[in-house]
Amino acid sequence: MRARQPLSARRRVVTHRFLVCRTGRQPVVWRPPVATDGTGHDITYMGRMLAVASDLLSDHPGLTFVLTWDLDRLPEVGQHVVAVVQGDEDARIPRWSNDVLCTFKCYGTRPPWMPPAPRPGLVEALELAHFVRRAARWAPGAVRRVWGGGHPLRPRPPIDPIPLGYYNQDDIPEVRFAERRWSVSFAGSGLDGAHRGGWRGIVGTPRDRNRRHMHRELLTLSKALPDEPIFIMSQPGFPTLFPGQDRLARELTQSYSELLAHTKLCLVPRGYSPETFRFFEALRAGCVVVCEHLPDHWFYRGAPVVRIRRWSELGVVVPGLLGAPRHLEDLHRASVEWWETRCSEGAVGRFVAQRVRSWLAQPR
Repeated sequence: MRARQPLSARRRVVTHRFLVCRTGRQPVVWRPPVATDGTGHDITYMGRMLAVASDLLSDHPGLTFVLTWDLDRLPEVGQHVVAVVQGDEDARIPRWSNDVLCTFKCYGTRPPWMPPAPRPGLVEALELAHFVRRAARWAPGAVRRVWGGGHPLRPRPPIDPIPLGYYNQDDIPEVRFAERRWSVSFAGSGLDGAHRGGWRGIVGTPRDRNRRHMHRELLTLSKALPDEPIFIMSQPGFPTLFPGQDRLARELTQSYSELLAHTKLCLVPRGYSPETFRFFEALRAGCVVVCEHLPDHWFYRGAPVVRIRRWSELGVVVPGLLGAPRHLEDLHRASVEWWETRCSEGAVGRFVAQRVRSWLAQPR
């Protein structure tokens, strides 16, 4: 009987094809897990995840994995195509989703609805407006998904939500929790408000208002807790990790990764969507995450994070956590375990492989 090859040897045998498809660009042939200048370096997480999934599906040669941002077209469709959508904050349904074997999608396929606070205010009104806008953009894809081909009762290829993973992260060695420099940290954009024209510049967005609110509360907290090291940095935005723009982006990535590695409590306000890379970057670094409400995806359910509805709660939540070091250490260990078992490249790669294998076994 032929001896089973070791894992490292089997990974050198390429049985699948991989394409990176950015909107408005020519597809790039790729061999994960390594990101290149041609693919852009924002796909490191997906590359490592797909390498795991591909290895586990080595007994199903001929599959083509397409990593894409384009919801309107793919360079290739068919029952051999596994599509992975990395970005779409509006949670729309891809036009081509009925024409591939299966799809894995960041942000899911339903506009996120954030439950209102007991006493709704302007932020909740803005959230409702964003939901209505997203629902209007989502509806055509939902109708097309059901009625495409004229057979509404026919089973559709599945679309499974997957984590965003990390965007700005280097592989920094883990720092022991008790030895971390910063008790609380936040480094990111939106602290001074976005500079826009029109009504959005006047009224703001849920992201801008929430981040400004968090910033005010954090400044108050730093005065109330002068002995606690609290780090706040307003960073207008990370440069994109596309070809030709990587030098500055990689410098910021390294310093940001080191900051997370030395942080105990990481504040994770929402982005333009309730989901954000920072959530997963903080878990990966072993931080205890303080965040707002999250969508009901499988990788968020039961996560060992501290959820708050309004950032005005920060003045109570943070001192309570810092005053209970044993509980804080338990949350840190649970966060590391959650990353490894639910959100890491290996965990998501195993999930993707299991779902692909299950759908391949379905009768056509």
